[in-house]
Amino acid sequence: MFPTRIALGKEIMVVPQASAIVPGATNAEPVAIPADHLNMVKFASRQNGGYETVSGHLQLLAEEAPEAIGARWEEQDRIRKAQANVKKDFTVPFSLSGIPEAKNFVGRKEELAKIKEAFQGDGSQRTVVLLHGLGGIGKTQLAVTFVKEHRDTYSAIFWLNGKNEGTLKQSFAVMANRLYKEYPSLALLRTAVEAKDVDQIVVIIRKWLSAEENHRWMLVFDNIDNPKLPGNKDPQAYDVRLYFPEAYQGSILITTRSSRLREIGKVVSVRKLVDIRESIAILTSTSGRVNLDRDTYATDLVDQLDGLPLALTTAGAYLSQVSTSLEDYLRHYRTSWLKLQQTSPELLSYEDRALYTTWNLSFKHIKSQNESAGNLLRLWAYFDNQDVWFQLLAAGSEGSPVWFATIVNDELSFNEAIRLLSDHALIESLEMSEKYRWLY
Repeated sequence: MFPTRIALGKEIMVVPQASAIVPGATNAEPVAIPADHLNMVKFASRQNGGYETVSGHLQLLAEEAPEAIGARWEEQDRIRKAQANVKKDFTVPFSLSGIPEAKNFVGRKEELAKIKEAFQGDGSQRTVVLLHGLGGIGKTQLAVTFVKEHRDTYSAIFWLNGKNEGTLKQSFAVMANRLYKEYPSLALLRTAVEAKDVDQIVVIIRKWLSAEENHRWMLVFDNIDNPKLPGNKDPQAYDVRLYFPEAYQGSILITTRSSRLREIGKVVSVRKLVDIRESIAILTSTSGRVNLDRDTYATDLVDQLDGLPLALTTAGAYLSQVSTSLEDYLRHYRTSWLKLQQTSPELLSYEDRALYTTWNLSFKHIKSQNESAGNLLRLWAYFDNQDVWFQLLAAGSEGSPVWFATIVNDELSFNEAIRLLSDHALIESLEMSEKYRWLY
């Protein structure tokens, strides 16, 4: 290629020789044309040297075109078919890290069946199931047992501690490390983890859980006991729904003491054990003592503990560390309950919570919202979990304290206090009547 003449008789190289080769091309060769930029495709005749060069190469390209184009089409077709056959994999290996123990779990076949039935879908439509019951009733152990039994059903199972918003975010951080270990391509997640930006971690994980074909996962939100709902003025309360993926898919299991969360999912009520053999089994397993099924004091003790798994486990743990007889333990339980609870060993399966602290949390939460309802609960304790109804209390209102008079002033006030106690799973409404029973 020659310089091109421009105005005033000057000449410049419009296109440098290097530009004649496509960068990176392995099957290209430069072809020189003895002409400047303006005349390189203008030929005086067929005998012109430039014309012969161009036409000769064009003829070669035309002859090779069918084979080259066919090979390119075949390659593109192979790529298209390969992409169509590849399924995105969102599998994360099952891990027990962060999941409480449930080695003394017994029974609950009916509840496990209800949970399984509720999660019948494939996750393409979101399903939320709530395990509702009193603190210490065994909601967490039930959830642990379910995910263990059905771990092969889900592509990934993540356990999140919802005790408060801070612990929930920390659970997302742990979840992020598991995800990045399996999917290093999630560069944004790595950046957020290294920066310890938990809010950004939550955003990225929610987006990952919302991916189009990623719907076979399960999230377990444990201990969502203080949800942000109308009437709850606790500054520590938070809305767990803000941590759900945006896409309406996947499976979500929640353990909670609050019945007011029933609006966001299907409720499976977790109640005390009614089969005395299951209570004996827990006491036997945790105490290490044998033949309890034939011990009358053991029968009396489990009857006193009224089918509450945490109470049974606490008693068994205490008995496993001392030589106290069941008869003496039962006597201590009846005469020095609080001291006995305070000196009982901590339980890993209940996150080191003791029975009295578990119930005290519920009691304090009730009093913070309605002090009269808390006082009613104290009074109710003297009824030995017998039935209570409005007319019964109203009949004894004369000369009563102000808080009591307030509750029995009218049925609406009474129902307000009852609703709060029921919300914390401490009482239940008896079917086809206006009576209420303290469950424990």
